[in-house]
Amino acid sequence: MNIRPQVPSLKEMMMIKVAILLSRDNEIKSLVVNVKDDFYDSSISFYDLRGNQWTEIQEKAMDKISTVELPTSLQKRIVELIKPLSLEAQKWKGIHSFLGNTVSDQDICWKGDGLINWQKTMWTLLIKKKLDVTHRFLLACHYCSLADICTIWNKMTQSNKKSVSAIYEPRLVWNWVEWIHRTVEKIDVWPRGKGNFPLLYRNVPLGIRTIFSELDLEERQKFLMYFVSNRTLPLDDFRFFISTMDGKHLEELFRMYPYQVLQYFLQWPLHKYFLDVADRLWVYISEEDFQDILRYIIFQRINGGWDDQNYEGLLREFWHRSPDLHKEFVLRNEGFTRLKTFLAEFDFSRKN
Repeated sequence: MNIRPQVPSLKEMMMIKVAILLSRDNEIKSLVVNVKDDFYDSSISFYDLRGNQWTEIQEKAMDKISTVELPTSLQKRIVELIKPLSLEAQKWKGIHSFLGNTVSDQDICWKGDGLINWQKTMWTLLIKKKLDVTHRFLLACHYCSLADICTIWNKMTQSNKKSVSAIYEPRLVWNWVEWIHRTVEKIDVWPRGKGNFPLLYRNVPLGIRTIFSELDLEERQKFLMYFVSNRTLPLDDFRFFISTMDGKHLEELFRMYPYQVLQYFLQWPLHKYFLDVADRLWVYISEEDFQDILRYIIFQRINGGWDDQNYEGLLREFWHRSPDLHKEFVLRNEGFTRLKTFLAEFDFSRKN
């Protein structure tokens, strides 16, 4: 399936670049820090509306960008991008918390379409040697970068080696030290083997691309099934993994988890593929899945204050393309009163 990043236009690249700079502003960062991402945080319910959390952030950002001589419409579009970009950076920082305060916003490498390039950022941090040798070793361990693990270990002092050898959590670092001493085989570095995916992600969230490359096709399918069903993959990893799958295994993923797949394609910047992917998945989308997708778009995107794309227009088009039986199921369902009320009041006749 071809969902590789499209080359953004010069205008799009400019907007993303300016939005990234705005998201690094200390005042804006202080407001963003306590905001949760409703895609990855399963504790947030469908009806936990948080649109107001971003109102102050957007107003602050608009005040700052209004001093720049840009058309008002362009300023507004740039401000709208701060939310997905800030949450992308927040997720990266959370997973890399073991680096402490040694990494700045300027060290993070971004792709042209507004997703963080996790691999390039890792390599840049290792090559620039901005981190001390202990943190570089920890980074290499977390990414399961075998060559770097060995190279950095050989440059460490005995004191450094002793300190990292005493690290028992996360277990991954201790396992790599044991592997260096050859008291365990490399296969044992992956917690309880490569097939234990829940434990694997908990212990090796940053090394899953390395592990994925060592799996055969059947194992890759199981791997992807687990992580997509639990929505734990960062967007760029999701895009990378499904681009490597053959048609048969990709079709099986679509058959098993159409709702979760479509949730990924509702995230910026993958949203541009949502309707095309949905058209391909209608044969697998159950009436219950359809209802859940509507709830997600309405209550966590439209009512949740997301304006990184035209979600109302997307909802109209998605509804128009849906099978009549799916529409009838939602409208006659005795539950989900708020959903039916929204649909009854929503103007589906408007043009996007």
